[in-house]
Amino acid sequence: MVSDHFGRALSFVVVDVSEKGEILSMREERNVGEHFGGMGKVAELVARLSPDILIVKGIEKKEVNACR
Repeated sequence: MVSDHFGRALSFVVVDVSEKGEILSMREERNVGEHFGGMGKVAELVARLSPDILIVKGIEKKEVNACR
C-alpha cells in the first residue's frame, strides 16, 4: 500500500537495481520513533539512504528538496 502522505508513511521500500534492470536486493526501512510524523525527519531519513530515484504518491516541494 502506498501512503497518501509522505511524512506519515509507515515504511519505505529500498530496491537496488542493476544497470540491466534486475532487482539485486529489496529491503524495508521502517519509519519509527523520532521519524514518524516529525517535521522534516522523514526527508532526512530518505536523504541518508541516498536514493537515485524516489517514487511517492504525494509529496510537498519542500520535502523533495529536503530529500536531496
